[in-house]
Amino acid sequence: AVLRTRQNAEGGFGLWTASVEADEYASVHAIHLLVEAKERGFAVPPDMLTLANAWLERFAASPASSLHDVRARAYAAYLTTRQGTLNTANLARLRETLDKKFPAAWQKDSLAVFLAASYKLMKDDKQAAQLIEAPLAQLEKRGEPFRYERYYDPLIRDAQTLYIASRHFPDRA
Repeated sequence: AVLRTRQNAEGGFGLWTASVEADEYASVHAIHLLVEAKERGFAVPPDMLTLANAWLERFAASPASSLHDVRARAYAAYLTTRQGTLNTANLARLRETLDKKFPAAWQKDSLAVFLAASYKLMKDDKQAAQLIEAPLAQLEKRGEPFRYERYYDPLIRDAQTLYIASRHFPDRA
């Protein structure tokens, strides 16, 4: 009921109220909640999820400039893939952006985990296995400096890695 009050006409979500400009990462996270709830048998209003998924697909395909923006789109692409959308073009576009703009930073980021899960869902096990390696190795590191930035820090990264590994790479978890 609360999420319904925060969903805008395009399907995205505002932080405190529905607004014309949806909070991108919070919207993806809210849609993830709806997907999880539906999978667990909770009554998720179909119109709300349909609108949210339309927003999610547009967002996943939109251009990204920062690492945070790419992370949010990789998360969105994962959720659309999880719901049955083939995202080959979106994933290729994200990889191109990452290799071009952030070649040294992205492999250890949770966005690599979302990409790995997407490839795993699309049955590209080789690509998935390569992408999950560095984030899993990060879980074993200690003493990393803590720095929070827009819905992301080492704790969030590790939690997302463990969630995805448990769900899609149980043998590695």
